[in-house]
Amino acid sequence: MAGGTYQANRLALAPLLQKVPERVEIPLVSWLWMGALLCALVGLAGMAIGGWFSVLCA
Repeated sequence: MAGGTYQANRLALAPLLQKVPERVEIPLVSWLWMGALLCALVGLAGMAIGGWFSVLCA
């Protein structure tokens, strides 16, 4: 009535919604080691920044 046009959706979602044929497993041990290393590095950086802050404030 208003003179507009209509276009059908050309995207098909069926390929995106298919199940994965095999299960993908990521070893948890490597993630734990990376997390522990990251926590250690952040802790060391925090101690270094805290030490310099106390030296600068003295």
